[in-house]
Amino acid sequence: MQKFIMASLLVISSAVSFVGAMEESSCIKIKQSSLMAPQSLGSIEVYRDQDGFHVMQNDELYDVKSYNVDSLLRRADKKTLEKFQKVGYLSVKQMSDGEFSLTANTRLVGGGVLGATIGFWAAKVAVYTVAYGTIFIVTLPMGSFANPATSALMVSLAAPIEAASNVAAIGTAVIGGTITGPV
Repeated sequence: MQKFIMASLLVISSAVSFVGAMEESSCIKIKQSSLMAPQSLGSIEVYRDQDGFHVMQNDELYDVKSYNVDSLLRRADKKTLEKFQKVGYLSVKQMSDGEFSLTANTRLVGGGVLGATIGFWAAKVAVYTVAYGTIFIVTLPMGSFANPATSALMVSLAAPIEAASNVAAIGTAVIGGTITGPV
């Protein structure tokens, strides 16, 4: 029984000294607003010091293995990590073997309906202009065969041109909506 009490005191004193060390300048505590974790984990805190990342769960300290930490977070120094918390968050997961993993995620603004609409139509018009303009330029020197050749190419290439314009339009709409943000 005495050995159990001594071991318990050792674990508690280690945790208390670790939390005390966390308050020093070499360590950074990740803000709760920058953490995303399943409710099943309960109340957790994440720290980063010179030894790597640590998760405090139910007053127990767990080291996060470096191979379970996103490479962006692994390479980040204190200043970079503080900046990252303004534009991103850490996703914390606990695997079936009890180990924790950390993933870096960014918060993207979005919802700029006008920017998305402009981006969509600008890309669609650009693809149509390039594709059908190329068909016109290629068939122009054919003389009397220009009209049938232009018609044949337009009919046969209409589906791939439409597909290309949709891909470009959707991609540009997402970028336009993200850049312009909520309206």
